[in-house]
Amino acid sequence: LVLVDGAVIGSGGAIFSEGDLTLDQVVLRNNQADGDATAFEGSGGAVFARGGTVHIASSLFMGNQALTDAGGALVVYFAEDGSAPITTIDDSRFEYNWAGINSGGAAYLVGTALIENSTFYSNTAATGGALTLDFGGDFTIRNSIISANAATDYWGGGILIGGGALQEENATTTIELSTITGNTAWLEGGGIASSGHLTITKSSLTDNTSHTDGGAIHHGSAHHLAEALTVRDSLLARNDAAGAGGGIMVDGSEIQQFTNSTFSGNRAGVTGGGAVMRTGTTAFTHGTLFGNQAPDGANLSVGSSGAITLAHSVMAGPIDGANCALPSGGMLLTAGANIASDNTCALTGPGDLPAADPLLGSLTDNGGPTLTHLPQPGSPAIDSAPLAA
Repeated sequence: LVLVDGAVIGSGGAIFSEGDLTLDQVVLRNNQADGDATAFEGSGGAVFARGGTVHIASSLFMGNQALTDAGGALVVYFAEDGSAPITTIDDSRFEYNWAGINSGGAAYLVGTALIENSTFYSNTAATGGALTLDFGGDFTIRNSIISANAATDYWGGGILIGGGALQEENATTTIELSTITGNTAWLEGGGIASSGHLTITKSSLTDNTSHTDGGAIHHGSAHHLAEALTVRDSLLARNDAAGAGGGIMVDGSEIQQFTNSTFSGNRAGVTGGGAVMRTGTTAFTHGTLFGNQAPDGANLSVGSSGAITLAHSVMAGPIDGANCALPSGGMLLTAGANIASDNTCALTGPGDLPAADPLLGSLTDNGGPTLTHLPQPGSPAIDSAPLAA
């Protein structure tokens, strides 16, 4: 089935659904929705679904436009009775879709959604260049690619993850075995701008750009409560922020955990080339911060309301600035067995080695889910810490 060049004053340029919907091996191209956004028009350039179960498989959404509201290709929203929808997207592509006035260049989703084995390429929106995941839903992105999308006015070049209407309504989002690359945001979060609870595992975030803070990720907000972040077995490389946090800016209020992850070659124009932990409590374990660039805290910057504990981690190769920036009020604690190539990270724990060269190799495939820096023969990092779990 091919649906091409549909147009509607309303929502859903090709399909408007208020029940269960299945799209299997369907092409939706160059459809558009227009109208008065205050009257629930102009969203879902190709498809607008209210409630029910939406299943999309082996389908292509290309060149669709939401001219006045959200979801360049797809909107899945609450039913009339307020019940939340369930969405699955598998083995599908979303390319060159547009929601330049509002949110979700490819798709705007609420409720529960599973996206897997899919690609979102070169979609554009004012905010949430590819995806907007909103209203405190439960979202999983698995084995997918989010590439070359743009948020032209606001946040989340690749993905915008919103909270609910109330402070306690947090989205819960899991991203695993995925690649988020080459996305751009005018404001925070070149790859991802997130509120609520976010878990990233075995994924690569590379070459994303923010014109303010958080080249790959900006996490946290002043509005939503209990924002927790977990990054495990993942890579943040060559991301860029004009302001702070070339790799990541953390501005949340709960415990942030980074385990067995690599920050490499990221750049910030002001501070924290690798990472900025502005607020909250952070545990950074079995991690590598290498070759990141900023005039202040090239690898790591801790904000005046932040606290970070380093364990079994390596910081080396800073460009333009020292490894660490620790302003008054910020806390950097050590659980031991850390290595830093200078004396700026306050390493005083058992087995810590300040001002030591860890002799890391280049970023390459050393086995595992992402590229890493392998310690070379003679490196003091070899056998210096317990194995990561």
